[in-house]
Amino acid sequence: MRNIRIIAALTAAAAAIVPFSAYGVNAADTPAVIAVTGEAEIPEWGPEAEIPEWVPTDYHSVLDFRNKYGATHIESGYLCVVYKEQVERTDDGEPKGVLRYMVQETEGVMEKLVHKSYFSENSEYGYEVVLYHVTEATGVFETALIDTAVNAAEPLLPEGLEHLAVSHYTFNIDEDYDIHETDIYSWLPDSAGEYREYKSKYSEVSIKDNYVVFCLTSSAGTMYNWELTGQEGINNLRFAGDYCCNMETSVPVDGGAINRIVLYKGAKDGLASVEYLLVPGYGGLPYNPEDAIEKAAIDCVVYDDGASILKDGEMKITLVDAVTGELIPFTGSEEGWVGLATDISTYDKELGEYISTGPIYELFTNPSRIELGRIFNADSYYFGLLEYTVPAGYRSAARYSNGKSYPEDEIEVRRFENGSADVVFKLKKVISGDVNNDGVFGIADLVTLQKYLVSGDSTKLTNWEEGDFCTNGRLDIYDLCLMRRKLFVRNYTEN
Repeated sequence: MRNIRIIAALTAAAAAIVPFSAYGVNAADTPAVIAVTGEAEIPEWGPEAEIPEWVPTDYHSVLDFRNKYGATHIESGYLCVVYKEQVERTDDGEPKGVLRYMVQETEGVMEKLVHKSYFSENSEYGYEVVLYHVTEATGVFETALIDTAVNAAEPLLPEGLEHLAVSHYTFNIDEDYDIHETDIYSWLPDSAGEYREYKSKYSEVSIKDNYVVFCLTSSAGTMYNWELTGQEGINNLRFAGDYCCNMETSVPVDGGAINRIVLYKGAKDGLASVEYLLVPGYGGLPYNPEDAIEKAAIDCVVYDDGASILKDGEMKITLVDAVTGELIPFTGSEEGWVGLATDISTYDKELGEYISTGPIYELFTNPSRIELGRIFNADSYYFGLLEYTVPAGYRSAARYSNGKSYPEDEIEVRRFENGSADVVFKLKKVISGDVNNDGVFGIADLVTLQKYLVSGDSTKLTNWEEGDFCTNGRLDIYDLCLMRRKLFVRNYTEN
């Protein structure tokens, strides 16, 4: 569902014919690449081919596809890529230069079913529709559109998307033969439909991974344009792209929305700010910032050597397994949210007492981002996970209160000077104690563990992980003591 035509600074460089191993991909680990070009080598739609109905088959359905999905769409084991290319024309209006572009893809991973080109007399753009289907192969699959008329010395796309191509996409086919897009466009919109959905969900300015994304909408045919009016700490943020997600039509239209995306990528640790204003003026003419009718801006901190970004007053919350360090999944639905409880207090001098507010934030993704404002400026504060909302099989009593972590090994808080924070909860598994796996925790489990520690392997533990109360991956006398305590506490409370 992704394609991109990087403009502005990035359009200064374009494509050259190079193997995929030329930039950042080891040729020994990547299958050979084949290039298919020319009508003789392009399979036609065949009566025996099982082509999904959502795959475009004419120029108008190509436009519908692009406006809905962007450049790529994955469904039921099929991958369809619709490339957009500039068409050269002769005096009589007939398209030419069809062989100027080539499609390259990784060989031996996916089967190519269809490769068709579509053009219109009324448009300067043509499209190439390529349909792939999964085989019994797994691993990395890449496909790219190469412009053979351009010999670029530098990559067109920003670092991380290094290949010298007009458009380039990467995918992974897992052991279940499911296709997953792995490039930036797995989340970044590149169509009018995706743009509207993304902006509605994340607003004009958002952060994804280590990218800052500006969604700047204006009206075509008016005097108003978005202008970059301020930037500080720009060495900490690197410009990474500027392109449009407008409706694609068969004939030029007047008016409508201009959907512009501007990207910045974390480069160096430190503070940074960027501001855009929607101001009157045409192409390079002076403008007055006081006449701006809209503003899109961000104050942020870049950290982890450019790999992470947080907005002013934002908190990033991550839940990981205390032993493995891996992310803990939860459903992300109304039944599967995790709650962050807060207590923020300020002292009222007139009343002579603290005034507290304690909203509960619902987390639906891992990691999650929430706007906490200047919580750390309060006279007193704390936050922690609601125990009854913690993912099944885990527990957490961790709290962060007035600058200190309790307990220190279960929560890590990094605070930054712009009022933001990166918080990692290290959740420990709930240990049942049922080492003999009979479905009941009792004295038999205590006896079994004690025999195991004395005799070693001669005593069988069917479910030894449920006796690892220290959650350190081994069983010892400390686990036995904690099991005895758990059994005592349970029997005491029941009686």
